[in-house]
Amino acid sequence: MKNKIVKEIKQLKGFVLGIGLDETLEDALYANENIHKCDLISNMKSGSTSIEKGTNKTISIYKLKKKYKKNKVDYIICNVEDVEEYMKYFLRDGTYIVKNKIYLYGNLNKINIEDFSKVLKRYDFVVKIEKNKKEYLLTLQKNQCHYSKNYFYFLVDGFLEYVEKISSFLEK
Repeated sequence: MKNKIVKEIKQLKGFVLGIGLDETLEDALYANENIHKCDLISNMKSGSTSIEKGTNKTISIYKLKKKYKKNKVDYIICNVEDVEEYMKYFLRDGTYIVKNKIYLYGNLNKINIEDFSKVLKRYDFVVKIEKNKKEYLLTLQKNQCHYSKNYFYFLVDGFLEYVEKISSFLEK
């Protein structure tokens, strides 16, 4: 699956945001000369690295929309395991900051892809799923973004998450 992601990275142009990428994908980003700016956010490091400036800075996942509001990102490549607990914030802000596509990849055992793709379709993404035995790659093509609809789904997802936490607490 990493080979497919590397092939996709070789075709990218413009401004790329990478979240939780491993070294092979980072090397592919650095090797692509069509990428004029790339910000990398990782849990391994203490912040973000920019190819253009070469600086390290801390960016909160909650502040993605505020940070990239004026300079929209062409592509986002994200490891789902790194943003799993912040997924509702990532989806809410990702719809506004991306121009073209979002690539999500991860381990197949950690997430139910069918349920997750239903959530993504609510946010007006065209979802393309590729999976093998252990990993998956979700390619999300952006459609129009409706603020009120996205805000409603953000509240619904928060409420459902709250209900799941209460039910798991009561089961113990």
